[in-house]
Amino acid sequence: MFQTINKYLVRVTTVSLAVLTIKVGWIYLVPMAVLMNTHRNELVPSRFKK
Repeated sequence: MFQTINKYLVRVTTVSLAVLTIKVGWIYLVPMAVLMNTHRNELVPSRFKK
């Protein structure tokens, strides 16, 4: 009985952690991607000039 509960708990925690990481990752990744896209034109020439 306890083993099945433990397995279920482990699964639930791993799934919830994964969902949390994805949500937090989206919060941070989307603005970063937008920033990189907007500043790409400024970043690329400066790299080539050096």
